[in-house]
Amino acid sequence: MSSAIVEKKITNVKQHIKRIFPKASVVDIDWRKKPNHKIEAKIEVKVPRKKLIAIKADENLRKAIDKSYGAIIKQLKKVKAKNKGDLK
Repeated sequence: MSSAIVEKKITNVKQHIKRIFPKASVVDIDWRKKPNHKIEAKIEVKVPRKKLIAIKADENLRKAIDKSYGAIIKQLKKVKAKNKGDLK
């Protein structure tokens, strides 16, 4: 897979996470190849008082990043909903 495509995907994911949750201080995306020929993608987001991590594996890097991205978005929505409840 072309590294330019991967870098664009990573940039888009980081920008979207920042747009959804502006209080996220650090968004880190990393991946590694596992011995069973799968690629493991890890997205780590630091929000106030928490560190959210999503690790997903797939045979395709883009699919692995998409799966991790979906998991981290679910976690961010839960944090966002909880924070709204604290303000009331």
